[in-house]
Amino acid sequence: MAAFVAAQHSGDALWLSTWQEADGEATIRRRHAPNKAIKLFCGWFCPFAQRAWIACEAKQLDYQYIEINPYEVDAIEPGGYTKRALPLDIKRQLYPEFVECSPRGLVPAVNVGGERVWDSLQVVEYINDKFHNGPQLMPEDALERARVRIWITHCADQIQK
Repeated sequence: MAAFVAAQHSGDALWLSTWQEADGEATIRRRHAPNKAIKLFCGWFCPFAQRAWIACEAKQLDYQYIEINPYEVDAIEPGGYTKRALPLDIKRQLYPEFVECSPRGLVPAVNVGGERVWDSLQVVEYINDKFHNGPQLMPEDALERARVRIWITHCADQIQK
């Protein structure tokens, strides 16, 4: 495993000079403040984790964004990013609090005062049910909720895989 950390912000060792920070990086930087009651373990690159991230933003939560890179870092690759998954025992060493929340070591996961939830859809539903600020993320009508879930399943099974 390389001693480098994958690039997150301009100025990082593996940040390419041709890259520019965008709104996502600005949000991550703003949400990195420690000691928040809500901890979101996320990976900016992962569409499943982005669901949970979007839910936290939509619900206007005051949360701590904790970036998890579940892959090996290689200084030869752009930004250091690879798709070579780290073994669970290495993830446990690097991110012990995260693996406590996500037993399989997959993003996203959330810890709210000791309540730990993992897997993207379950995290989003938990956030929606737990926090009443911001908009409801699901329609009130049962049929409309069912239709939303049909599309969620379609996207997860047919588009994101």
